[in-house]
Amino acid sequence: MALKVKLKHKNVLTLSGEEIIKDVKPIISRYPIVVVTEGNRIIGYLTSDEIQSADEDKKLKDIIKKGRSVLTITGKEDPLEILNLMVRSNINYVIIVDEKGKVKGALSVKDALENVKRMIKSD
Repeated sequence: MALKVKLKHKNVLTLSGEEIIKDVKPIISRYPIVVVTEGNRIIGYLTSDEIQSADEDKKLKDIIKKGRSVLTITGKEDPLEILNLMVRSNINYVIIVDEKGKVKGALSVKDALENVKRMIKSD
């Protein structure tokens, strides 16, 4: 079973881990997820709520939850396999990247389930 339409996902903001919380608070309201990078490497992600409640003088990299898995996909994977991976790995989001590793978006468990439903309806 393959999905014939593009995966629906959330747009994300990608920021350096060196960014200070008080500097990014004004721009995060439109994004449910902020992907944190060091150079070209993803080091984690934060939700808008996590950033809003953090100490304003901290850097993004300092408030990333330790041990939170960050999995990346290209968006070409089977939606059912993505959902299965998320459930087995007990993760809430996967990050969508292009062939060069550039962040394109994030897929939540809810998004993954919706994509599976769309896949089933289209078959």
